[in-house]
Amino acid sequence: MVIAQDDKNKILLIAFVVVEGKTTKTWLLFLKNFKRHVTPQNDLCLILDKHESIKIIYSRRDSRW
Repeated sequence: MVIAQDDKNKILLIAFVVVEGKTTKTWLLFLKNFKRHVTPQNDLCLILDKHESIKIIYSRRDSRW
């Protein structure tokens, strides 16, 4: 799930996906599609939880981050 907070401290849901588990494959699918369809611009900050699969995907070139 991706969320944002607006200037009035309201939490906004930006994107989500339902998967079988937190795996490298599912994180790659989510992050690639998020980058492609929601945030195609460069120079964005990505704040992650500490799940190891996200760190692995983030550092891969094919994730586009």
